[in-house]
Amino acid sequence: MMAQPGAASDCEEGVVKVVVGRDGKQQTFFSLKSDLVKYPFFSCLLDGEGHRREKEQQTVTLPEVDPLTYCHLMQLFALAQVDDSKPCRDPCLC
Repeated sequence: MMAQPGAASDCEEGVVKVVVGRDGKQQTFFSLKSDLVKYPFFSCLLDGEGHRREKEQQTVTLPEVDPLTYCHLMQLFALAQVDDSKPCRDPCLC
């Protein structure tokens, strides 16, 4: 699920463009919509009523979020998808 930097032309169906940061620290990421909409905030923006622009363009703009913070959030989302029934072998993750 890790967000990937890229160009707008790289965007395919099922991929959401996420623009984070402001004032020269802005960065664009591309994430799978199916991963993002598992979380209420993104589901509301991308599929909910009242967020027409985000829904039509499949683009989320988060100027108040630092790009590094967004990367950390995506890492946490990825960890949430880990199968906890298997023993952890990486001491950094346990």
